[in-house]
Amino acid sequence: MAANDDTEPTPAESAHRLLHDQRLRDALATDNFQGHGWDRFANDLAGYGLAVITAWIHTGHIFAECRRRNLTVGSAPALDAHDCEELASDTVATAMIRFRDRALIGGKWNSAGGASLSTYFIGACVFAFHDRFAHWRNQHMRRRTTQELRPPSEAETEAAFRSSPAYRAPEPTVITNMMIEEAFDRIDSSRLEFAIRLHTEGYSLAEIAELLTQAGHTTTPGAIRELLARQRHRSSTWREEETRD
Repeated sequence: MAANDDTEPTPAESAHRLLHDQRLRDALATDNFQGHGWDRFANDLAGYGLAVITAWIHTGHIFAECRRRNLTVGSAPALDAHDCEELASDTVATAMIRFRDRALIGGKWNSAGGASLSTYFIGACVFAFHDRFAHWRNQHMRRRTTQELRPPSEAETEAAFRSSPAYRAPEPTVITNMMIEEAFDRIDSSRLEFAIRLHTEGYSLAEIAELLTQAGHTTTPGAIRELLARQRHRSSTWREEETRD
Protein backbone atom coordinates (compact mmCIF):
# COMPACT_ATOMS: atom_id res chain seq x y z
CA MET A 1 0.00 0.00 0.00
CA ALA A 2 1.33 3.44 -0.84
CA ALA A 3 1.91 5.74 2.11
CA ASN A 4 -0.98 8.08 1.33
CA ASP A 5 -3.55 5.65 -0.10
CA ASP A 6 -6.97 5.72 1.57
CA THR A 7 -7.91 2.08 0.92
CA GLU A 8 -6.12 -1.25 0.92
CA PRO A 9 -5.54 -2.68 -2.57
CA THR A 10 -6.97 -6.07 -3.39
CA PRO A 11 -4.57 -9.02 -3.61
CA ALA A 12 -4.87 -8.93 -7.40
CA GLU A 13 -4.07 -5.22 -7.49
CA SER A 14 -1.06 -5.72 -5.22
CA ALA A 15 0.26 -8.55 -7.38
CA HIS A 16 -0.16 -6.46 -10.53
CA ARG A 17 1.61 -3.50 -8.92
CA LEU A 18 4.52 -5.64 -7.77
CA LEU A 19 4.91 -7.20 -11.21
CA HIS A 20 4.92 -3.73 -12.78
CA ASP A 21 7.52 -2.51 -10.27
CA GLN A 22 9.76 -5.52 -10.89
CA ARG A 23 9.66 -4.91 -14.63
CA LEU A 24 10.36 -1.22 -14.06
CA ARG A 25 13.34 -2.00 -11.87
CA ASP A 26 14.72 -4.44 -14.44
CA ALA A 27 14.26 -1.88 -17.22
CA LEU A 28 16.13 0.75 -15.23
CA ALA A 29 18.90 -1.76 -14.57
CA THR A 30 19.52 -2.20 -18.31
CA ASP A 31 20.67 1.44 -18.39
CA ASN A 32 22.60 0.99 -15.14
CA PHE A 33 20.13 3.28 -13.35
CA GLN A 34 21.25 6.28 -15.37
CA GLY A 35 19.97 8.39 -18.22
CA HIS A 36 16.59 9.88 -19.08
CA GLY A 37 14.56 6.94 -17.82
CA TRP A 38 16.24 6.97 -14.43
CA ASP A 39 15.98 10.76 -14.11
CA ARG A 40 12.23 10.67 -14.80
CA PHE A 41 11.68 7.82 -12.35
CA ALA A 42 13.83 9.44 -9.66
CA ASN A 43 12.12 12.82 -10.02
CA ASP A 44 8.66 11.30 -9.77
CA LEU A 45 9.62 9.19 -6.77
CA ALA A 46 11.35 12.11 -5.05
CA GLY A 47 8.29 14.31 -5.57
CA TYR A 48 6.06 11.65 -4.05
CA GLY A 49 8.43 11.13 -1.14
CA LEU A 50 8.78 14.87 -0.51
CA ALA A 51 4.99 15.30 -0.32
CA VAL A 52 4.59 12.41 2.13
CA ILE A 53 7.57 13.21 4.36
CA THR A 54 6.79 16.95 4.50
CA ALA A 55 3.25 16.15 5.66
CA TRP A 56 4.52 13.63 8.20
CA ILE A 57 7.03 16.12 9.62
CA HIS A 58 4.36 18.84 9.88
CA THR A 59 2.00 16.52 11.78
CA GLY A 60 4.71 14.79 13.81
CA HIS A 61 3.70 11.41 12.35
CA ILE A 62 7.27 10.85 11.18
CA PHE A 63 8.33 10.43 14.81
CA ALA A 64 5.73 7.71 15.31
CA GLU A 65 7.03 5.97 12.18
CA CYS A 66 10.57 6.11 13.58
CA ARG A 67 9.49 4.68 16.92
CA ARG A 68 7.59 1.91 15.11
CA ARG A 69 10.92 0.88 13.60
CA ASN A 70 12.72 1.20 16.97
CA LEU A 71 14.59 4.30 15.82
CA THR A 72 15.35 6.65 18.69
CA VAL A 73 14.45 10.25 17.88
CA GLY A 74 13.22 11.66 21.20
CA SER A 75 10.14 13.82 21.47
CA ALA A 76 8.86 15.85 18.53
CA PRO A 77 10.17 19.46 18.80
CA ALA A 78 8.40 22.58 17.61
CA LEU A 79 9.41 22.99 13.97
CA ASP A 80 8.67 26.01 11.82
CA ALA A 81 7.94 25.83 8.08
CA HIS A 82 11.58 26.38 7.16
CA ASP A 83 12.71 23.56 9.47
CA CYS A 84 10.13 21.19 7.98
CA GLU A 85 11.13 21.99 4.41
CA GLU A 86 14.83 21.69 5.17
CA LEU A 87 14.43 18.36 6.96
CA ALA A 88 12.12 16.95 4.30
CA SER A 89 14.46 17.93 1.44
CA ASP A 90 17.54 16.54 3.19
CA THR A 91 15.67 13.36 4.09
CA VAL A 92 14.45 12.63 0.56
CA ALA A 93 17.82 13.44 -1.01
CA THR A 94 19.60 11.09 1.40
CA ALA A 95 16.97 8.37 0.96
CA MET A 96 17.18 8.55 -2.84
CA ILE A 97 20.93 7.88 -2.84
CA ARG A 98 20.56 4.95 -0.45
CA PHE A 99 17.53 3.61 -2.31
CA ARG A 100 19.38 3.58 -5.62
CA ASP A 101 22.60 2.12 -4.23
CA ARG A 102 21.20 -0.38 -1.74
CA ALA A 103 17.67 -1.24 -2.78
CA LEU A 104 17.94 -1.18 -6.57
CA ILE A 105 21.60 -1.76 -7.42
CA GLY A 106 22.37 -3.71 -4.24
CA GLY A 107 19.28 -5.89 -4.57
CA LYS A 108 17.71 -5.10 -1.19
CA TRP A 109 14.37 -4.59 -2.93
CA ASN A 110 12.60 -7.25 -4.93
CA SER A 111 8.95 -7.89 -5.63
CA ALA A 112 8.98 -11.07 -3.56
CA GLY A 113 9.32 -8.91 -0.45
CA GLY A 114 5.75 -7.68 -0.90
CA ALA A 115 6.45 -3.94 -0.81
CA SER A 116 6.03 -1.72 -3.86
CA LEU A 117 8.88 0.54 -4.92
CA SER A 118 7.11 3.63 -3.56
CA THR A 119 6.31 1.99 -0.23
CA TYR A 120 9.89 0.74 0.11
CA PHE A 121 11.17 4.21 -0.70
CA ILE A 122 9.02 5.79 2.01
CA GLY A 123 10.49 3.29 4.45
CA ALA A 124 13.96 4.36 3.31
CA CYS A 125 12.90 7.96 3.92
CA VAL A 126 11.99 7.16 7.52
CA PHE A 127 15.45 5.71 8.17
CA ALA A 128 17.03 8.68 6.41
CA PHE A 129 14.97 11.08 8.51
CA HIS A 130 16.30 9.43 11.66
CA ASP A 131 19.85 10.23 10.57
CA ARG A 132 19.14 13.69 9.17
CA PHE A 133 17.08 14.72 12.19
CA ALA A 134 19.86 13.70 14.58
CA HIS A 135 22.29 15.83 12.56
CA TRP A 136 19.82 18.74 12.35
CA ARG A 137 19.03 18.57 16.05
CA ASN A 138 22.69 18.64 17.03
CA GLN A 139 23.46 21.52 14.66
CA HIS A 140 20.37 23.44 15.73
CA MET A 141 21.05 22.95 19.43
CA ARG A 142 24.74 23.78 18.98
CA ARG A 143 23.83 27.11 17.37
CA ARG A 144 21.21 27.86 20.01
CA THR A 145 23.49 26.88 22.87
CA THR A 146 26.38 28.92 21.46
CA GLN A 147 24.16 31.98 21.14
CA GLU A 148 22.43 31.73 24.51
CA LEU A 149 25.09 30.12 26.66
CA ARG A 150 28.17 32.01 25.57
CA PRO A 151 30.50 33.04 28.40
CA PRO A 152 29.42 36.36 29.95
CA SER A 153 31.36 39.42 28.86
CA GLU A 154 33.08 41.70 31.36
CA ALA A 155 30.27 44.23 30.97
CA GLU A 156 27.62 41.57 31.62
CA THR A 157 29.48 40.27 34.65
CA GLU A 158 29.81 43.78 36.05
CA ALA A 159 26.10 44.37 35.42
CA ALA A 160 25.32 41.16 37.30
CA PHE A 161 27.46 42.34 40.19
CA ARG A 162 25.81 45.78 40.28
CA SER A 163 22.31 44.26 40.24
CA SER A 164 23.14 42.16 43.29
CA PRO A 165 21.27 43.14 46.49
CA ALA A 166 24.63 42.88 48.24
CA TYR A 167 26.23 45.53 46.05
CA ARG A 168 25.55 48.32 48.57
CA ALA A 169 26.31 46.23 51.65
CA PRO A 170 28.61 47.97 54.20
CA GLU A 171 31.54 45.56 54.30
CA PRO A 172 33.71 45.54 51.13
CA THR A 173 34.92 41.96 51.66
CA VAL A 174 31.38 40.70 52.19
CA ILE A 175 30.24 42.65 49.14
CA THR A 176 32.85 41.00 46.92
CA ASN A 177 32.16 37.46 48.13
CA MET A 178 28.38 37.77 47.91
CA MET A 179 28.53 39.46 44.50
CA ILE A 180 30.78 36.75 43.09
CA GLU A 181 28.62 34.00 44.58
CA GLU A 182 25.45 35.48 43.11
CA ALA A 183 27.05 36.02 39.71
CA PHE A 184 28.13 32.40 39.54
CA ASP A 185 24.69 31.30 40.76
CA ARG A 186 23.21 33.09 37.75
CA ILE A 187 25.61 31.40 35.37
CA ASP A 188 24.89 28.00 36.98
CA SER A 189 21.16 28.68 36.72
CA SER A 190 21.51 29.36 32.99
CA ARG A 191 23.58 26.24 32.52
CA LEU A 192 21.12 24.22 34.62
CA GLU A 193 18.17 25.49 32.59
CA PHE A 194 19.75 24.29 29.36
CA ALA A 195 20.86 20.99 30.91
CA ILE A 196 17.31 20.27 32.06
CA ARG A 197 15.88 21.29 28.69
CA LEU A 198 18.31 19.12 26.74
CA HIS A 199 17.81 16.18 29.12
CA THR A 200 14.04 16.48 28.68
CA GLU A 201 14.47 16.50 24.89
CA GLY A 202 16.28 13.18 25.06
CA TYR A 203 19.93 14.23 24.91
CA SER A 204 22.40 12.00 26.72
CA LEU A 205 24.64 13.35 29.48
CA ALA A 206 27.61 13.10 27.11
CA GLU A 207 25.79 15.11 24.41
CA ILE A 208 24.74 17.78 26.93
CA ALA A 209 28.31 18.09 28.20
CA GLU A 210 29.65 18.38 24.64
CA LEU A 211 27.18 21.10 23.67
CA LEU A 212 27.81 23.14 26.82
CA THR A 213 31.57 22.79 26.42
CA GLN A 214 31.36 24.01 22.82
CA ALA A 215 29.42 27.01 24.09
CA GLY A 216 32.29 27.91 26.42
CA HIS A 217 31.07 26.16 29.58
CA THR A 218 33.60 23.36 29.95
CA THR A 219 32.01 20.43 31.75
CA THR A 220 31.77 16.64 31.79
CA PRO A 221 28.94 14.06 31.78
CA GLY A 222 29.64 13.43 35.48
CA ALA A 223 29.33 17.12 36.28
CA ILE A 224 26.01 17.30 34.40
CA ARG A 225 24.77 14.29 36.35
CA GLU A 226 25.67 16.02 39.61
CA LEU A 227 24.06 19.27 38.44
CA LEU A 228 20.78 17.53 37.65
CA ALA A 229 20.94 15.52 40.88
CA ARG A 230 21.39 18.70 42.95
CA GLN A 231 18.40 20.26 41.20
CA ARG A 232 16.26 17.21 41.97
CA HIS A 233 17.33 17.47 45.60
CA ARG A 234 16.52 21.20 45.69
CA SER A 235 13.13 20.59 44.11
CA SER A 236 12.38 17.91 46.67
CA THR A 237 13.43 20.23 49.51
CA TRP A 238 11.28 23.07 48.17
CA ARG A 239 8.26 20.79 47.94
CA GLU A 240 8.80 19.64 51.53
CA GLU A 241 9.06 23.24 52.74
CA GLU A 242 5.91 24.23 50.89
CA THR A 243 4.11 21.27 52.43
CA ARG A 244 5.21 22.32 55.93
CA ASP A 245 4.12 25.91 55.28
